[in-house]
Amino acid sequence: MEKRILIGRFFREPVREFLKALNVSAVESRMLTQSEKAIRKVEYSMANDFRDGFIPRGHGLDAHSIAGRELARLETAKQDDLKEAEIAQVRAQLAAVERLQNQLSARLLELDNSRGSTIYLERQRAIREAMAKTG
Repeated sequence: MEKRILIGRFFREPVREFLKALNVSAVESRMLTQSEKAIRKVEYSMANDFRDGFIPRGHGLDAHSIAGRELARLETAKQDDLKEAEIAQVRAQLAAVERLQNQLSARLLELDNSRGSTIYLERQRAIREAMAKTG
């Protein structure tokens, strides 16, 4: 059975924006990096372009050997590109979380202020009690 994500009935738009931002970062993270695209091209060439006789030679200056070295270089570049892509995705997700938290905090403050000043006094008392316990 498929589970649906419920947003709730109050203040839906910030949560909807948050989920859209997460989706955008997920879609962007699935896109191939430049090194991954280059690896695919080299692998395709190695599998399809070389005819009989294009085998690695002892001197290492043949096309097959050069393509193999390029593929090895691209593999190390791929790891760096993937790490950068992961960092970018985590930063985008963190920005979405911070934006949602700020919007929800502002909404909570707005709702608390509409109920009157007793909430403010209760919070101040709780803060003083907490400070007295720690100090």
